[in-house]
Amino acid sequence: MKQGDKGFSYRKFKTIEGDTITLFDNKPHNWEGPAIVRADGSEEYYLYGKQLSLYESCISIILCV
Repeated sequence: MKQGDKGFSYRKFKTIEGDTITLFDNKPHNWEGPAIVRADGSEEYYLYGKQLSLYESCISIILCV
């Protein structure tokens, strides 16, 4: 687990089912791609715990950069 400057934590781990999950402050979050990648290859996009479509995720990144 990595600590950010303001005490927020960031971590990435793999479940026993084979899913890869990225968390920020204990919420699914990933600016760089899907926050959850399922073992079957499906992807779920989240920013600060809010689930987004791939399109919404791309728009959010463009507007916030």
